[in-house]
Amino acid sequence: MIPNYRTITISAPAEINIVPLIYKKLQEEGYSTPRFVLDFIGFEGEPGDIVYINKNLVKVPSTGNFFTPYSGSSDFISINSVTFPDAISEKDFWIIY
Repeated sequence: MIPNYRTITISAPAEINIVPLIYKKLQEEGYSTPRFVLDFIGFEGEPGDIVYINKNLVKVPSTGNFFTPYSGSSDFISINSVTFPDAISEKDFWIIY
């Protein structure tokens, strides 16, 4: 399958997994798959902000740009869950799925 790369804007309450919210927006545009996961996610945040990827705590680096490893990297993981301890509003995410 050819990977799809795009930017998507999401708002969500605290501690809500945004992966299903991303999939819902993609479904509204006609995308469908039996098992949706992300291959990559990136976003801007404040240095030190906390995010949970697959329930693992990670922090936004000092640059303010957070990116997960992508396929081909030894650190690559399929992303099933992305949650933030605080609500997010109209946050832009770069995704590959």
